[in-house]
Amino acid sequence: MTDHLPTTTLRSRMSRHTISALAVLALVAACDKESTITQDIPGGVAFVSVANASPQTVKVYSGATLVSTANIPNASWQTTCVRLAPGSQVITFKTTGDTVIAATPAVSVSQGARYSAILVTNGTTTSAIMVPETFVNLTQGNYGVRILNATGQAGDFYITPTNTTALASTNLAATLQPNDITGGTSGSAGYLTHRADTAFVRMYNAGNTTTQQASINLASSAITTNTSWTMGTTVIFTKDALNKIVVYTIGQCGY
Repeated sequence: MTDHLPTTTLRSRMSRHTISALAVLALVAACDKESTITQDIPGGVAFVSVANASPQTVKVYSGATLVSTANIPNASWQTTCVRLAPGSQVITFKTTGDTVIAATPAVSVSQGARYSAILVTNGTTTSAIMVPETFVNLTQGNYGVRILNATGQAGDFYITPTNTTALASTNLAATLQPNDITGGTSGSAGYLTHRADTAFVRMYNAGNTTTQQASINLASSAITTNTSWTMGTTVIFTKDALNKIVVYTIGQCGY
C-alpha cells in the first residue's frame, strides 16, 4: 500500500525544492550577465602584444623568462598577453637556438596599460620597438589604424575605398621610411581614424603611384564595422623569407 504524504508536507517540500532551484538559476543568470558586462582583468601588470616582422622564427623573453607561448614565425604575432610588472622593462627577441637577435629599448610601463613589442628588419639590421597602445572611443562608422613599415625600403601608404581607387594626396595616409610607424615610437599610439568605407591599406614605393607593392582589406577582418571597440589595429608591411613584401594585422592581445 502506497503511503501518501500530507498535502501540507508535499507543498512544503515542493516549495523548498522550487525555491532552491530558482535560487541556483538566478545565481547562474547573474554570473552569466556579469560575464557579459565585465572582464576579469588581472591587476598589477602591464599588457604587451609581441609581433615578429623579421624573416626568421623567434622566441620572446622578458629578462631571463621565456614569455612567448610558442615560437613566433615571420609575419605573425602572439595573441596572448605578455604581462610585465610596472617599471622599466625590456623585451628581448631570440632565435629558436636562444641567440639574441634584438631587444627593445627600456620602456617604463604602467599598470593596466597596453603596449606592442615588434621585431623589425631593415636590410641586414634587425631591431625591436615597443610602442604604447593608447586609443579612444570612436564614433559609429569609423575605425583606427596604425601602419608600420618593416619592409626595409621607403614607401607611400594609401587608404582607399577599393584596391583600384585612383591615388591622390587626399588618400595618402603616410610616407614612411624603413622601420617608421605612424605617430612615431615615443609617447604616441600613432593611430589614424578612417571611415569604414575606406578599408584598403596599400603600399607603393615612395614617390611612385604605378606599381602597388602590397595591400590588405581591413573590412575582411570586421575591424571597420565593430563600433564598440576602444582599440585600433596595427598593419605591418614586412618581407618574408623569399624577400617578398607581405602584410598582416595585429590587434591588442587578449588576457
